[in-house]
Amino acid sequence: MNKKLKTIATIFFTCCYIFCVGLLVWQALTPGSESSNISQNFGDQLNNALTNIITPVTKKVDVSSVEISSVKVNGEGLEIESDDGENYDYVEIALGSSVKISTTVLPSNASNPSVEYSLSNSEVATISQGGELSTLSEGECLLTVVSKDNQTVSHSILLKINRVNAESIEITNKEENLYVGQTHVIKVAFTPANATNKKVVWSVSDQSVLSISESGKIEALAVGSATVYAKWEDDQTILDSFTVEVKGKPEVSDIELTDIIIDCASTITLRCGDKQTIGVTFAPENATYKGLNYFSSNEKVATVSKNGEIEALTTGECIITVSSNTYPISKQITLTVTERLTEKIVLSISGASGENNVIKVGSSATLKATIDEKATIKTVVYQSSNTKVATVSQDGVVKAIGAGKATITVISSYGNESVSQSIEITVERVAFKDTIKNFYHWVRKAFGHFGAFLVLGGAASLMFLCFSKKGIKSKIIMFVVCMVSGFAVAGLTEIFQLPIFTQGRFCSFTDVLIDFTGYTTSTVAIFLIVFIYEIIKIIRFKRMQSKNKN
Repeated sequence: MNKKLKTIATIFFTCCYIFCVGLLVWQALTPGSESSNISQNFGDQLNNALTNIITPVTKKVDVSSVEISSVKVNGEGLEIESDDGENYDYVEIALGSSVKISTTVLPSNASNPSVEYSLSNSEVATISQGGELSTLSEGECLLTVVSKDNQTVSHSILLKINRVNAESIEITNKEENLYVGQTHVIKVAFTPANATNKKVVWSVSDQSVLSISESGKIEALAVGSATVYAKWEDDQTILDSFTVEVKGKPEVSDIELTDIIIDCASTITLRCGDKQTIGVTFAPENATYKGLNYFSSNEKVATVSKNGEIEALTTGECIITVSSNTYPISKQITLTVTERLTEKIVLSISGASGENNVIKVGSSATLKATIDEKATIKTVVYQSSNTKVATVSQDGVVKAIGAGKATITVISSYGNESVSQSIEITVERVAFKDTIKNFYHWVRKAFGHFGAFLVLGGAASLMFLCFSKKGIKSKIIMFVVCMVSGFAVAGLTEIFQLPIFTQGRFCSFTDVLIDFTGYTTSTVAIFLIVFIYEIIKIIRFKRMQSKNKN
């Protein structure tokens, strides 16, 4: 090799070596799973390529049609009306309703049955990709469902979102006789029950006899009679009324009520969906008038019936008031409604075999956690007792890392409460003799260490050979230097993976040995070829000398 060519080769292989070392250091300093993804990417591709070759090809089944098959409003199905001269079939929905859209995908064995929903007017309604539709305002919009597998396959219907007007209103708890100072809370029912606007305008015919608040609470002020009117806000000709006779306070001969005692604390907590009846004791027990009114300050959080049954509806706080309808006596309960945890979690697993839930190293399984329908806390957290044996993602995907046993626990929690369920996973090593895929499994796991240092060893060997002088002695020295430098780089890249340098990584001497094995493989191979060549040269030189002497 002439001097110029050797200089070019030296520069080239030195640059390759520096680039490889820099790449390995950068990878070692890459946090957590990012480095794992980088180092295993080639092996994954190799494994997938082989899998596609040795696994029987499953024919992809394309989606041929999608159809919006049902529209449920407040749990009840609506009929989709046929085209009546319009471009699309349509369905009429009451404004404010809770709507669920369902879709049929054909054929039933389609490889990818997933669909996407869209609306032509987001000011009228919105829809989630789960088919939950929320109405926002009166109007029309086009609902379209399209196949994710085949964007040319779609179906559309017209949504007519209508305002529902009240036909009549009725006061359901008329109290026609009151005493001065007595109060009563009026409740109203609308027909139809899903009327869009349920606001009522209250009034009384004689404000000196009765007063009434915006919430429908009347108070008897003086002896006499007055008519109470409940009118629908949108059309005040739709109304209901009743007349109240107000009497003076009870005669002295009546036994006056002095107190009402409730059987629960002044501050209580219920979970969403819970019910609790307020028990009341009267003092004295033989009081003449024992009528009570119950009132919730926020009926979106909780309601209370005329019998004192509280029903918790959604999270929040409200005041439950219990008052005498004869005397100015009342008690208040501060109610806090909290989220509802599931009472139990049911775990199922797919991708594992046998009673011991066996998974092979490198494989994965999927856990599914089922919680109570009434629970308002829908999120769960997965944990593994031994991440060196198996890891678990927050989607419930369990990956087998090393042989052994690990307990996977799923937890649903709220505040200081939690509900959990566990399942034990057994991870077994994959025997090399079982299938040819095991070799590629090893490549997938070791390629990042072994393969990268295999390349580094080749670059290092060629670089050090360029720096060596003539003769086998110089090349032996360079071989030793090359091997020492390889072990140093392997150790350095592992040290860089200590938590003090890189987040989410750990240092392993086993990985150093894997790195050095890859480095040694290419280094020994190249130097062995060079040594054989040098030995052949020496033998030929000896023979030439012997021949010249003769």
